[in-house]
Amino acid sequence: SEASHYKSAATNPLTIHLQSCIRHHRVSYSEMRMHHLPSGRRRVHSDIKLPRLKPKPITKKNNQPTKTISNDPEGDAYVARAHEEQRLRCMKHRNMKITEELEKVKSKDLLHEWKEDYRSTQQQLRRKRLVKGKDYQEAVAQAPFGIDPHYISVMDKDQQEFVEKAIRYESRRNRSPESAMRDEEERRIRDRQVQERIREITGKIIKRRGEVRGNASDEKRQAEVELRELRKLETEIKQRRTQIDTRFKAYTGDVKARKKL
Repeated sequence: SEASHYKSAATNPLTIHLQSCIRHHRVSYSEMRMHHLPSGRRRVHSDIKLPRLKPKPITKKNNQPTKTISNDPEGDAYVARAHEEQRLRCMKHRNMKITEELEKVKSKDLLHEWKEDYRSTQQQLRRKRLVKGKDYQEAVAQAPFGIDPHYISVMDKDQQEFVEKAIRYESRRNRSPESAMRDEEERRIRDRQVQERIREITGKIIKRRGEVRGNASDEKRQAEVELRELRKLETEIKQRRTQIDTRFKAYTGDVKARKKL
């Protein structure tokens, strides 16, 4: 039994590998393969062989792409049906999103149209109420509280203009010659002051342009001050011009404007 043990150990490739490692010798894989494994450790091979399904390629003709023919038509039909269902599901989801967006846009358009229609109807009603002779009296008569139409009399635009002209005429008529001369002298003094300020500001601007330029911030500050003064003068000149125009119209009776009308 001991001899058989040593004999089996000598024939065992694992024992040979350990002995070679102890002796500092390497054993190649081919040498190990030369010693066959015992019959108990051999891999069992079955005699049943399953056929492998490989697609049959079709050779190219006229530079067209090759097509593969599968040996499993039922599996191909199942895969094609699954792909078609997935495509239809994606298309349905996409169509639902498109319909939702269209509904939102449609609702916005309808709301905008409703607002425009309401605004136009309100404008038409307002124009109907502003008929000559019925603009204010009709609104007062239709007010939601007690009104006596004979007690309240609302003036139209022509009557208001007539009253304003009468007030202006009375104010000019009641003035004495001394007050008129005093007002005229004050206007002349104001005009001279405005002219002097204009000359002063323009002289400063011309002088500053001729001088050597210093710091940019100082130049900007000075320019802003001059601009504010010029704007004040502009407003005063406009007020003076309107006063002159009103005086001229009151003196001439606005003959040119009436001729144009």
